[in-house]
Amino acid sequence: MTTDTSAETIVEPASVVGARIGVHWIPTPSRRRLLDHDVELTDEVDTDTQLALVSTRGATAQHHVLEPYFESGVPVIVIVHPGGEAIAASLVAKGATTVVAEGREPTALDLLRNVTSDRLVRSFQLHLEGGTGFAAAPTEDTVTRLPNRMIFDKHLASMTGEGAVHRLGFIQLGPESSLAVLPRATVAGIRRRFASTASEFIKHHHGELFDVGDCRFAFLAPDLSLDDTALMARRLVDVSKAFTSESAPVTVWIGTAGPESAIDGDSLVSMATKSLEAARKRGTSHLDGEELARDSSASVELDTALAIAAAVDELDPRGAHSERVAETAAALAESMGLDELGVARVRLAATLHDIGKLRFGAAAFDPVDEQFEAAKIDHPNAGAAYAALIAGDEVAEMIRSHHERWDGTGSPNRMVEGDIPVGGRIIAIADHLDGLVSDGVDPDEIRAAFTKESGAMFDPNLVDLLLDHL
Repeated sequence: MTTDTSAETIVEPASVVGARIGVHWIPTPSRRRLLDHDVELTDEVDTDTQLALVSTRGATAQHHVLEPYFESGVPVIVIVHPGGEAIAASLVAKGATTVVAEGREPTALDLLRNVTSDRLVRSFQLHLEGGTGFAAAPTEDTVTRLPNRMIFDKHLASMTGEGAVHRLGFIQLGPESSLAVLPRATVAGIRRRFASTASEFIKHHHGELFDVGDCRFAFLAPDLSLDDTALMARRLVDVSKAFTSESAPVTVWIGTAGPESAIDGDSLVSMATKSLEAARKRGTSHLDGEELARDSSASVELDTALAIAAAVDELDPRGAHSERVAETAAALAESMGLDELGVARVRLAATLHDIGKLRFGAAAFDPVDEQFEAAKIDHPNAGAAYAALIAGDEVAEMIRSHHERWDGTGSPNRMVEGDIPVGGRIIAIADHLDGLVSDGVDPDEIRAAFTKESGAMFDPNLVDLLLDHL
């Protein structure tokens, strides 16, 4: 496969025009992004389709309808929305090939184009560097005279119970450093004036404003469109400038979400909250959940990958196996002089090296189970297939080759010596080391075991590095 991230790569991707794609529980915005690529979408479970896309927004009770895909070998890609990581992991366990974040649906078509990306590596590299309580009474805030959080929660629950998904938003006045130096009476006056103005804007769209505490407001508006929300946000930002002084400037941040990015009350609140937090971090006045979902898709894909690795570790009696293997692999990669991105690739591949076992469940870790050998043989290829589309060929091949042997007797491809990707050689050593340590093998015996397998199972130079590392 060809990685699409290098500016020097000259590859004409295969056309996907006319490809027939099965789509299940995929929301309208996602479908539009796919249709821009002239593909045919079908809601029917049809094993003659070239690819199936499944959204985590669908009810888990309906996942059984996907069995024909898994049984026939049609590639299934999970479209993950923020908060849907655990659902994605369960679908991978059932047989899904890999995941793509909501907002990046067209990249799923790259599987048909034979094109891959290393965006998960970039996210992982950044990852390495890098609820509020309310009283039950009274029912309104004493300063703004707006309904309080308790009433907001009731209205939201009522809306959800009726099956409706309206526009929801959180508005935060700040920053705290400015408000903290003002007298309490002044802050109360700012809150009161802002609440009065904002409430009129919201009412114009048949919505209601709530004071949910700590200079934060919330609104529910059934008729507020995405464009009208952006317009209203700009007006509220302009209003906040009237409260600004040189000694204590006041600003406003707004995070919103609507039916484009949420399907129930809980996900609506979660998305609006995340949008508000992201707006504050970015220094922008307003961010909607739909935009956030697109912008944060790389993070969603990484969170899902790490959730799957964690799910495998929970099945593994050794516990946190992938985490320890990743630590050792990264240390060896650094000792070899790999650059930061190279180390990140090795570490990510090591973290994900056993994710192909997830579809086999506990059987992958039980030598007496009839599925154990199948899991042992199949998991490198399954893990590589998961990683290729979103982490790139290099990471995928590291995963695929972590059970190859230096002498050419390994699996799945009986690669020999330097033909084995260096990352695969590193992970093989780190994986074996953790197995010995987990079994309580004496340190001297561990050294002896690696010395014996140097040049047979393992790259001799890497064995020397490992012994120095130990």
